[in-house]
Amino acid sequence: MGAVYTPGGETIDATAAFAAMDYNEVEFQRVTALVNSLLETHWAGIQQAVAESEDATGSVSLSVKLDHSGPSRIVKTKLSYAVKTSDEAEAYVQDPAQKEFDL
Repeated sequence: MGAVYTPGGETIDATAAFAAMDYNEVEFQRVTALVNSLLETHWAGIQQAVAESEDATGSVSLSVKLDHSGPSRIVKTKLSYAVKTSDEAEAYVQDPAQKEFDL
C-alpha cells in the first residue's frame, strides 16, 4: 500500500495507519501522497523553467478531483506549471480586393 506521510513529516507503514483511520482520512492520505509524488517528480523541471524564463517567475497549479459516485472512491490529482513567455509581431495586410491608385 505504500508509505503514509503524517503532518509532522515522518513516514509510517500504510497498513497499520489505514486500519485506524476512517474512509475520509484514508482518502486524505491518498491525496497527500499523490500531490507529494507529483511535486517530487516535477520540481526540478519547474525550477529549471523558472530559472530560464524571461522574468524568473512561474506558476504552479494543483488540482484534486474527488469521485464518490461508485462503490470505491477515486481521487485524481493534476499538476500544471508554466512560465511567462511573450513575443510580439505586427504586419500590415492590404485588402486584395482594394484597387491601388496612383497618386
